[in-house]
Amino acid sequence: MRGIQRIALLLSPALSVSLLAPATSAQASELSCKDRTAATSYIKQGREFFDANKLDGALASFRNSRELCPSENNTLNIVLVLKALDRPVEALDMLDVLRRDFPTLRPDNEATAVELRTSLDRIVGMAVFDGDYPGATIIVDGKNVGTIPQARPLRLPIGMHTVKIEAQSYLPLETTFTVLPKETVRVAVSLAPAPTTPQEAPRPPLAVHSMHVGVGLPLSPSLGGAVTDCDDACGAGPGIGALISGGYRYRFTEFLHIGATAGYLFLWQTRSRLGARVLVDGAPQFADVDDDLFLNSFFAGPEISASFMAGGGQFDVGFVLGIMGGPLVNRRTAQEGRPAFDASPTFDLVPPTETPVAGFAGVVTQLQASWRTPWSLAPGWPIHLRLGILGVAPTNVPQYEASFTANFRTSQTPDEVANFGERLIGSWSFVITPGLTVYHDL
Repeated sequence: MRGIQRIALLLSPALSVSLLAPATSAQASELSCKDRTAATSYIKQGREFFDANKLDGALASFRNSRELCPSENNTLNIVLVLKALDRPVEALDMLDVLRRDFPTLRPDNEATAVELRTSLDRIVGMAVFDGDYPGATIIVDGKNVGTIPQARPLRLPIGMHTVKIEAQSYLPLETTFTVLPKETVRVAVSLAPAPTTPQEAPRPPLAVHSMHVGVGLPLSPSLGGAVTDCDDACGAGPGIGALISGGYRYRFTEFLHIGATAGYLFLWQTRSRLGARVLVDGAPQFADVDDDLFLNSFFAGPEISASFMAGGGQFDVGFVLGIMGGPLVNRRTAQEGRPAFDASPTFDLVPPTETPVAGFAGVVTQLQASWRTPWSLAPGWPIHLRLGILGVAPTNVPQYEASFTANFRTSQTPDEVANFGERLIGSWSFVITPGLTVYHDL
């Protein structure tokens, strides 16, 4: 009886309780009994473990006995061992099970159960967590013990405890509280809403192949032409026209693309030479000459581009280096000659060819950036605003030599005809190309 006396001391100095012997047939529970013989064997094994101070083994044996054949004795033995293991909350829970399964106990077991509850109530209290947060998780001392609202008050050992309350869309709350014996402490729960962060719309899967087509309104400050011996007597307005381009892209990486671009560039610019000089009887006569230049250029070349997100929008930057070629048309006109002196006769200048045409070829470069707008031409066809710079470098534009014939309104004849040369366009020019581009993933 050495182990039995130890259990009695652990329970209370005033309580002399021993482990209960196996139940007789008359003491057996009315609950379903699967194997009474094995249940009795487990109780004996549990007493042996207890006598050897192996409390965990004793608890497992008594629970096995109850699993096979629930009885007052093996249930009370579980309560006794749980209290010896300093697990008072579980011991009280098992006393509740005893009252549920066995409403009427034998007198000796009834006395034992009452004394156990009195002893355990001195070291156990209860807690209720009040808050209007249905489904919030309650974590006490690092253990998940349920949710709000609670089905019943939570039993806890007396002393200080830490609780953490977690709920969706709220910041976690962590606080401490103290449990007193035979009392129910109420913990008020007030959670602060979690800050909301804007969620990015899911980006669609990136397509490997895409195509694009665009239109633009190019503007060229000057086609770069130079008139021989013109000094300050020449002027030119900006060149304007139209740009049509299209191409294909292959997505090499998430941000990098390679492909090809082709297009057609049309530019029109008027250039004026003020004072084509004709010498008559040693006196200079002048006439104004206008050139309307029409540049028709077809171009094509490889393209490399990159896409990136900035400021909530998608930007594309592309670079093209290719070849170009096409006809250059010059419609030349000459105004009525104006004399150097009022007494001088007037005359008309007639160019040898009023609309000369020259073919050219060269190199074209294009650097452009585009921003994806929220609009689409059709589903899957987003519209981009585009701004680019296109460099034109023709290589074989001939020097245009103009010899004007002077038709005088008198019988006078000129000492020499008007004769000057000019390059129709310069060795290089640049064009600003704003416009719209439509993309489509294949």
